[in-house]
Amino acid sequence: MNPENLCARAEAFHDGELSPAEARAIIAHTGACASCREKLIHLRALELILQPHVPAVDISAVVMSRLAALDAFDTRHASVFAGWWKVPALALASCAVYALCVETGLLPANRSQLLTAMAAHKEAERFSTMIFGGREASSEQLLTMLLEGEGK
Repeated sequence: MNPENLCARAEAFHDGELSPAEARAIIAHTGACASCREKLIHLRALELILQPHVPAVDISAVVMSRLAALDAFDTRHASVFAGWWKVPALALASCAVYALCVETGLLPANRSQLLTAMAAHKEAERFSTMIFGGREASSEQLLTMLLEGEGK
C-alpha cells in the first residue's frame, strides 16, 4: 500500500474496521509517519471527550422487577372510569348519523313530516292487506303488481 492510502485509512484503523494485515501495515506506517501518528492521537482524544461520563448501570433487573409488579396487579381493581370515553363517543356518533340522515333526506326534518311518512306507510300496509285478503303481501307480490300496473 502506498503512504497516501495508509494515511486515508487511519480512521478505519481507529474504528477497528481493517483486516489484520491492513492493521499491521498502518501500525508500521505510523512508526515512520508523524502526521498519521498525530491523526490517531487526535482521534483517540476525541473519542475520550465524546464518551459519556455516566457510569454504566445494569437497569435490566430494575425494569424486570417493575414489569413483574405490573403483571401481579389485579385487573379487578381497575378504575371504573377506564372506558369513560365510550359513552360520549357513542352519543356523538349517533348525533352525527341522525344529522346525516336528516340532511340527506333519509329522515324527515320535523315531526309533522315524520308523522305523514308513517301514516303513508300504514296506509300502504292496509291497502296491501285489503287486496291480498287479510294477509300481508310479500315484496315480490307488490313488485309484480307495480310492474303490471305500469304496463297498462
